[in-house]
Amino acid sequence: MTLTSDFQKQSPGSELVELFEIEKPDGTFAYFTRGEDSDGSSLQLYDYNSNSTLRTYAPCPITMDGFDIKVTGAMARPVFNVAILDNTFSTAVGTTDYDTLLGKKVIRRVTLKRYLQGEASDAGSGNTPVEFTRQVWTISKINARDATVVSFELTAPFDLQGVNIPAREIVSNACPWEYTGASPDLAEHTKCGGCTWDRQGKFTRQNYTNTGTAANGVEHTVYVTVDNEYIVPASGSFTNYTAAAGSASFALGAYITTTGTAVKVNPNGSLAAGTSILEYWVVNTAGTKTALGTPADTNANFDRVRVHQGAYSASTTYNAF
Repeated sequence: MTLTSDFQKQSPGSELVELFEIEKPDGTFAYFTRGEDSDGSSLQLYDYNSNSTLRTYAPCPITMDGFDIKVTGAMARPVFNVAILDNTFSTAVGTTDYDTLLGKKVIRRVTLKRYLQGEASDAGSGNTPVEFTRQVWTISKINARDATVVSFELTAPFDLQGVNIPAREIVSNACPWEYTGASPDLAEHTKCGGCTWDRQGKFTRQNYTNTGTAANGVEHTVYVTVDNEYIVPASGSFTNYTAAAGSASFALGAYITTTGTAVKVNPNGSLAAGTSILEYWVVNTAGTKTALGTPADTNANFDRVRVHQGAYSASTTYNAF
């Protein structure tokens, strides 16, 4: 039996029941019913997300209006009124400062009484509850409050006046986030935006064993040139790309060298054109030499990298190109 087949009849055979879930300031939920049961007792229905978890909805004097679903015109802004003569509501939501509920969710669930837990057509633990599509609203403001009633105005979560969707606009060749604004070394309350790049260029790469379990992470520090070319130690493992056969395979992230020419700056300031040098690259796309093509700044399969020789030595001759 489903709600669709129930309402195809002249009488569904059971009254409608409305259940409300109100998000508390700590992020958990309080559960209420308007007291539809004749003896004013609590009602129970299995959770929407966890079908084996039974939720208990306590009776509370509630009136509401404006939950109509509109196809055209302005979005609905329901009004949700709760009696606060006693401490039932404030105890359940954990506060008498109702301003702390602004921005919190109000979830409305509607079903027939027969589908509640313990009733004739109870779906049972582990089964999807039989109910209409639930409605999720956000508490927008407090319309009124006195010694007896607090009145909340609700709005759809996406009905936000003056807010663009998506909130972060795409800008050509630019990022709107503050660079390193959410660096891991910053305290949580000082972070800004979503750029999590470490302020010192550090990152931790996980090594994995042959069983697939993560070993201790290894911390690295990333260095780049002004042109965003990675700087890596010259002592690393480089493969001579030119000497490799066309069928040779290169893994993603492998370092290779090719032979090129550059203009050398001599100690006396003169220039020596056509000087043979090694050029260093990192592989961006795994594949064979034939498939990858010739390393070049215009070939997306490779990125140029720069190397450094380690600590400076006064006895070493350094050349500029």
